[in-house]
Amino acid sequence: KKRSLSQNAYLWVLLDQVAAKVNRSKEDIYKIYIKDYGVFEPLPIRNDAVDRFINNWSKNGLGWFCEDLGESKLDGYTKLIAYYGSSTYNTAEMKRLIDAVIQDCEELGIQTMPLSDFMLLQNDND
Repeated sequence: KKRSLSQNAYLWVLLDQVAAKVNRSKEDIYKIYIKDYGVFEPLPIRNDAVDRFINNWSKNGLGWFCEDLGESKLDGYTKLIAYYGSSTYNTAEMKRLIDAVIQDCEELGIQTMPLSDFMLLQNDND
């Protein structure tokens, strides 16, 4: 099942609080969590196509970025890790991401609430 709008809203509320606490943008914080806890695809890309692939992949949104791991085992190829933005996540993948942010919030002294309570505040039926 696709992640809910409530999950997405709650993630961004938490990211905003973490960002304020560590004095970084919420977009930077989001990318850190996507890289550490998100969904990705390891891909061999032809060397002459790497820049084009990265450019096109990143047009999908903020969480869509690539990490260049260098030369692939395949001659003439570069190994990339292509990260998917959370808009494509299912509920379990989004829960994993939110749980990681909640854990860090607790370590930073940021108060959190269960997602179910947040949903009640949002009056969300999605």
